Amino acid sequence: MAMTGKLRKLLALSAAFTTTLAVCVASTALASEPTTAATVGDDSYSVKVDNARSKVNKSGTITVTVTAAEGYKANDAYPNKIKDLAVDGKAKLEAETVAGRVTDKHTIVYEVKVTPKKAGDHKVSGEIKFSVCNADSCTMKKVPLKATATGV
Repeated sequence: MAMTGKLRKLLALSAAFTTTLAVCVASTALASEPTTAATVGDDSYSVKVDNARSKVNKSGTITVTVTAAEGYKANDAYPNKIKDLAVDGKAKLEAETVAGRVTDKHTIVYEVKVTPKKAGDHKVSGEIKFSVCNADSCTMKKVPLKATATGV
């Protein structure tokens, strides 16, 4: 069966539309989801960092989650915090220090609010301070924060 010129054009437009729609849907899903920067730790804890992604001049949140390993618990008596927060000149931090909150026996969550002033990736750094305890003792930890705030 021979195709007419109009039918070929219609099929080509349909294929282009389908491809464009798939790319737009994938881009929208990615824009609303944080991306994980890294997970680090040792036998007593792990630290997971979810990067921020927000529109330019709109606040986004970098979420840092410290999880105590099996046999350990988060020390809610310790002043868990991220201090010395800094960002490149194309974004603004809400605060230079952010307190962590113990959400259950094993988890400490920190929320770093950052507003990108320009599109693109902006590096955020600081020092995560926390304490985890086992049956014998508590240890204080200091871990460098390396995160990204992306302006879209």
